[in-house]
Amino acid sequence: MLSRLSPIYLLRTAILISILAASFLFPGCREEPSPYGGTLVLSTLDELAGFHPLLYPDTVSTIIGSLIFNTLVKIDERLEFVPALAESWQVSEDGRAWDFYLREGVEFHDGEELDAEDVVFTFQSLLDPATESPLAPLYSIVEGVEAIGSRQVRFHLKEAYTPFLNLLVLEIIPAHLFAASTTPEAFARNPVGTGPFRFEVWDAGRLVLSANLDYFEGRPYLDRVIVEQYPDQSRAWSALMQGEVDVVMDLELEDYGVLENDPRFRTHSYLNVFYHTLLFNLEDPLFSDPDMRRAVDLAVDRQD
Repeated sequence: MLSRLSPIYLLRTAILISILAASFLFPGCREEPSPYGGTLVLSTLDELAGFHPLLYPDTVSTIIGSLIFNTLVKIDERLEFVPALAESWQVSEDGRAWDFYLREGVEFHDGEELDAEDVVFTFQSLLDPATESPLAPLYSIVEGVEAIGSRQVRFHLKEAYTPFLNLLVLEIIPAHLFAASTTPEAFARNPVGTGPFRFEVWDAGRLVLSANLDYFEGRPYLDRVIVEQYPDQSRAWSALMQGEVDVVMDLELEDYGVLENDPRFRTHSYLNVFYHTLLFNLEDPLFSDPDMRRAVDLAVDRQD
């Protein structure tokens, strides 16, 4: 059984986001710097459910959400945590209090400036049972979160938790919109973030994002990103071969082999970080026996 909602799952998703977003925004595969402008068309077979980071943590929504939103910290190509919305942080001696200091001048797409209350609102909403976020169980270590002024946020943990930064690769949402009676469902259909692209329109399986010219890390190279949803892989493959889309996320291995040998395309391989979890039902008499669980453990070919 795959344990998808775990800190490592968030880490794996963050790495995937970083790689894809980098290829979208900063196409380093070319020998010379790219000029600004142009549109990238991305295909997906998955139905676009919505873009609310607390409610839709599926891979496609998260990848697209990474273009709309930002997180407190992010993971670089060396798998190290680096500043994002938080420019620095510190941990108390007992490891239970984490303070994050926010960048100044970061604005949401509607022009409102991001501050500590937005971060507090995001995590308090996540922890609120009424939100029914599928990510909430991951954050049971968090005892509370508070704003210390407008630029400082303090997380209180129930106990020291070394991989806490993993949990902060979570997109921040604007508190002021929800204070103005915006519902989670309405926000998911019309998201507002601080990211490099602004939501423009979403209709009939077609999503359009436009460049955020005021992005705090500099405007993206692309003017627009379009996401086209296709009913099946064959249709997406046909669209790719006809030049209707630039990136296909779901490919069979044999199709990838075709692209590797086609001079019209450029393929890239990269390492991913993930793990599989085998969960035993301890109420089953077979697996309630520790010796049986040890036997299964010893039977796993770890090298393979």
